[in-house]
Amino acid sequence: MADRSAAVIVGIDVGTRRSAFALLRLHVNGHGQAVELIDCGDFDTYDIPALGRMCKRWRNSGVTEIGIERPIPAPRISRNVLISLSMAAGFLEGYLAARGFRCSSVSVTEVRRLVTTGKRGTPGDSDVKRFLREHVQGMRARRTNVHQRDAAMIAYILLKRYL
Repeated sequence: MADRSAAVIVGIDVGTRRSAFALLRLHVNGHGQAVELIDCGDFDTYDIPALGRMCKRWRNSGVTEIGIERPIPAPRISRNVLISLSMAAGFLEGYLAARGFRCSSVSVTEVRRLVTTGKRGTPGDSDVKRFLREHVQGMRARRTNVHQRDAAMIAYILLKRYL
């Protein structure tokens, strides 16, 4: 049976100035299914020419859906930062929808619940890193920052529909 791509998903971790993305592909072959990291990186949130180039690259990669982090209130996040994050997420969602991509909002706390630990509370970055290394091919060989890993988790939760 030939190797075929069932879905290509982008996850975006929103920042007020810089955001991160991760591009994941679900492969279906004779041996089962595998999730692979194709690309990840950072970009300026409001840089429209750079966003246009990324959209073109993503379209050529066959992206089927984009998951965008939904900012949620937390005790450590001030009201003004939450407003800025919400504006950035809304801008990205509107821009990408206008470019013809299907967009979904995803909560990072919802995403981090995928990661099971023996401890109580929300899993930390080291738990997320371990989870991604176990479940996503290409994460071991690549150096990623915490925002890129959160973006990969956002893409992974959307890929769960296809698993």
